[in-house]
Amino acid sequence: MNEPSAPGRARTPARPVLIIAAVAVLVLLASLFAVRAMLGGSAPDAPGGLSLSADGGEVKAVWNGVSGADEYLLIRDDGVVVYSGPDTTAVDRTAGTGDHRYRLRAADSGRWSADGAESKVTVVSGWGELGPLAAQFPRLLPQTPEATGWQDLTCRSMVRAMPAERGPSNTGSGRALVKSRMHCFNSEMVIQPAWMTSKDATDQVFTDISKNASPESIGWRHGTGYVVESEHAAYLRLADRDDVVFTVLLDRGGRRELLDVANRLPIDE
Repeated sequence: MNEPSAPGRARTPARPVLIIAAVAVLVLLASLFAVRAMLGGSAPDAPGGLSLSADGGEVKAVWNGVSGADEYLLIRDDGVVVYSGPDTTAVDRTAGTGDHRYRLRAADSGRWSADGAESKVTVVSGWGELGPLAAQFPRLLPQTPEATGWQDLTCRSMVRAMPAERGPSNTGSGRALVKSRMHCFNSEMVIQPAWMTSKDATDQVFTDISKNASPESIGWRHGTGYVVESEHAAYLRLADRDDVVFTVLLDRGGRRELLDVANRLPIDE
């Protein structure tokens, strides 16, 4: 009696399997392209060319634009965002004195690049608009507000108008005569350097003094001027410059003491 034979294994044709695998790959690729299309492409390149400069307590940053980027982040130190926007320049007014690091990111439709290379800058406190005046007399005037000058002078900005600038024409010119002015002092004296707008402005100041203060004309090491002993004051102008006026005030002392201070002023460049 013949035994029944074992049933044979079912065999799946090779061709349908290959077709199914190919379809799966195509579906996967289509999905990837669809996702990429939805996202709009890849992230932009990291920004480069970051250049920093510090001036008067501010940090100015300039960098190279990135193709396709519509926004940049300027980041200070450990993550402080000091600028966000489309420009390729920015000013950071909040850095503070000391050493700082900056880096950039760029975005294209919300896709952010990696950070660009860091740049470093040192911020020192400065005089701002008074800087050009202080720089003209580096041996006399402190070059930052925290420093001291000749004879330990401490200096501040002076915004009070000169008498010749005040009021109508019968008591003053009624116009600005001074570009910038400082009030410097120690325990013995006050020195007020003023950078005038022109020779005419300097002449106006000395004309005003001659009319109202009963001054005595003097010559000193760097020019001419007036002493007003009742005010313990000397008003000085330079022989080689028409746009600077120095006022020297003492707690006590007359012509001799005022001339002594004037002749010792270290105003040579």
